[in-house]
Amino acid sequence: MSSDISQDCTIVSTSLLAPNPINNLKRRSGGDGKTKRLASKDMYPWEKAIRLVCHRWDPKRKMARLQALAEKTYELAMEGNMAAIKEIGDRLDGKASQRVAMEVKVDEQTLDLLDARDSLLQALKGRTIEIEPETGSEST
Repeated sequence: MSSDISQDCTIVSTSLLAPNPINNLKRRSGGDGKTKRLASKDMYPWEKAIRLVCHRWDPKRKMARLQALAEKTYELAMEGNMAAIKEIGDRLDGKASQRVAMEVKVDEQTLDLLDARDSLLQALKGRTIEIEPETGSEST
């Protein structure tokens, strides 16, 4: 018996003594279009430990532990737990972007350069400019 638990991993064994589930996980496809296997050397130790624990079968709940965590998060959200609601929202829609305010001070010389640039662009608007390539190189 097996259960498909997410897009990021393949089928998880129901056995408590299942082979290392890390070997069954797949990561996003690489630049060459091939799916890159998740190797232990590519993971941080804590990530590896959490993945091992979360992808084991929970015989009490008859589902993978990661799926049980998702179910519990959903139940808490339905009870009004704001942290659970926020977690689900962040996972489904992504975190809200943070607004950043900046104050930029521009001196008179910079304003003059910007005005000159704008004037030049306006004067050149709609015109074709031919640029002659340099002929030969000058050596000193």
